[in-house]
Order: sequence, then C-alpha cells, then structure tokens
Amino acid sequence: MTTFSNSDYNSDNYRKFRPNYQQDLYQLVYKQHTENGANFDVALDVGTGTGQVAESLAARFQKVYGIDSSSTMLDSAIKGNNIIYSVGSAEDLSQFGSQSIDLISVAEAFHWFNHSKFFDEVQRVLKPQGTLVIIGYSFLLLEGQQEATEKTKKLELELTPFFEKGHEHLRSLYRDIHIPMHNVQRLYYPRYGSEPFMRESFTVSHLRSYFKTSSAYKTYCAKFPLANDIVDTSINEMLKEGQLPENQLFDVTWESVIILGHMR
Repeated sequence: MTTFSNSDYNSDNYRKFRPNYQQDLYQLVYKQHTENGANFDVALDVGTGTGQVAESLAARFQKVYGIDSSSTMLDSAIKGNNIIYSVGSAEDLSQFGSQSIDLISVAEAFHWFNHSKFFDEVQRVLKPQGTLVIIGYSFLLLEGQQEATEKTKKLELELTPFFEKGHEHLRSLYRDIHIPMHNVQRLYYPRYGSEPFMRESFTVSHLRSYFKTSSAYKTYCAKFPLANDIVDTSINEMLKEGQLPENQLFDVTWESVIILGHMR
C-alpha cells in the first residue's frame, strides 16, 4: 500500500483520528481463541500501522509482534514493553518460525494483501489451535443522522476511484474472499447483534481529519492540486444544511466485519 509508505504521509494523524475497536470485540476474539484450546503467549499483528491493535493485544499476550510494510507508519506506532515492531510484508513472514504464533490479527489491511501468499504463511506460522482474526470497516454511520450518513457515504464513493487496487474487497467487507481455515465465522455489523464493533464520539473537526487520513484523499489532492478540498466542501455543505451539529459531539459507528478462523 504505497500511499501509507510515503515519507510525507502524516502517520501521527492516522493514529489520532482513525477509530479504535471496542473492548467487546477483543473479548469475543479471546473467547473463541480460548474455546479452541489456544494459548496467549505470542500474537502477531500484520499490517499493524500505528499499532492500535498491537497495543490492545499486549494487555493479554505475553509478547506481541507488529509488522507493517511502511516504516512511516511504524515511526508513529504506540510503544509497549512487550511489543516488538518491524518492517515486513504479509506475504513473507520468514522472520517468524513455523508454528510459533498463537494468534494472527489483521485490522483494516487485509484487502491490500496477496491473499494466497498470506494464507500460505498463516498456515505455516500459526500453532495448532491458533487463531486468525481479520477485521475490516467500510462506510461510516452517523447515529440518528440519516441525511448526514448519506452525504458522508456519497463523499466516500466519490473518493473510491482514487484508492489503490484491493479496496473493492473492503467495500464488500471481504465477502468475496475465501478464508481457508477451520471453523470460519463471519460476523457483521449492523447485522450481527445489537452493539457495534467500533464506536467513537466525533466533533466536526475530527470528522474532517478522519476523512483526510484516507489514502484516496491523499491521491485525489495530488491529482487535483488546484481543486477545492473535496472533504471540506462536503462537510461545509452538511453544516450549511443543518445536517451536522457544529458545536457538539455526535456518535459514529462503521459498517464492519470480524472474521475468525482456526488451525486444527
């Protein structure tokens, strides 16, 4: 994913303005992991970015590795005494021994991978009874604000052509990708249960910054440097039409998926 690897990409803003995952999501993963008879010794977060998932895993696992193809993103990664970061790709996990990892996580990065090569490596490095968890989120949902949700979806669709190849898998929440693991479960929000996997309270300023962390936004600005800012234009229209609360917080969730699979 070349945009996130560029030295001028603002990885600090990515860490600040991208959403975190609810603790209930991790508890669901840990419950499945435990029921499959796996241990909590070593976890590997692939495509770790700035380390949000690695940080959460480090509260439960004795050691957590976080790898990313972008050193720019790793420069802003969240530090931890039991977290080890390194540059590496999903398709080459040769820095890890066979059957050495209890859990592999991928959050909001799976669509960029060469999936067949990644799954070959997953099958090699996961321990017996080990767990693979894949998390993805797509369209943003402003709770109780249907018109604003539709406008933000329109903005996201306008930016879609400027994503690199692979993003189409995320739009479908990975429904189009076969997962060659055992006991595979696919859990979707808002279809699964009543609680979202992700929820944040945003201000209008945070909403602007969230959209501007998108690689598609970065590509759009590079292609049309003299155009009006596509994010600011859209959000200013929503403010003018009274579709966003200008001076107060509002709740945001995301269309999202958790995929769980296990080794025998």
